[in-house]
Amino acid sequence: MGRTLAALLLALSLLTLAAACDASVFTKLGIGAYSGVNIPIVQDDAGTGPLYGFRGRIGFPLVTLEPAVTILNNADQDADVSGSTISLEAPEVTSYSFSALFGGSFYGLAGIGWSSINVPDGAGESTEPTYYLGGGAEIGVGPVAVDVSPRLYLIQTADNATRKNVGILIGVNYYFGL
Repeated sequence: MGRTLAALLLALSLLTLAAACDASVFTKLGIGAYSGVNIPIVQDDAGTGPLYGFRGRIGFPLVTLEPAVTILNNADQDADVSGSTISLEAPEVTSYSFSALFGGSFYGLAGIGWSSINVPDGAGESTEPTYYLGGGAEIGVGPVAVDVSPRLYLIQTADNATRKNVGILIGVNYYFGL
C-alpha cells in the first residue's frame, strides 16, 4: 500500500508541475509504462526476476527529464553454507528516480533517486540513495513510441555497500500534442 501511495503522489506532483508550466517551454510531454528483466550483479541473496514501472517524459530543448517508479523483483536464491543448502529470501526493491536523457531517438541517461529496500528476515526496510546509468532507443509512430533501454541501478546500502542491478526495459510511451 505504501509503495502505491508514494507512486501516485509522485505522478500527481509531476502532472501538477507540468500543468502549471507554459506549454511552449516543453518540446515533448508524455507518460509511459514498461516491463522487462532485472538481473542482480554479484548478489548471493537475489536471482534474476521481472521489473515493471511507469514514467513521465518531460522534454526541454537540450534534455528530457524522466521521473519514474520501478519495482525490481528478485528471485529467491539458494546458498551453500558448510555443505548445507539454505534458501535466502530476495529483497523487495522499489526505486523512485529522476533521470536526464540526452539525445534523440538514441539517447544516454544518468539519474539519481532513492530505493525502498525490504530484506525479509534480515535488516528490515530502509530507504537508500540510488544512481542510474544507461541508454536506449525510442521509435515513434504518431504520438506512440516503443522504447528499449538497458540500465544500471547502483543502490547504496546502509552499510556502505552497493546493490548492483542491470535492468532491460521495454516500454510504450504516449506523447501529448503540444
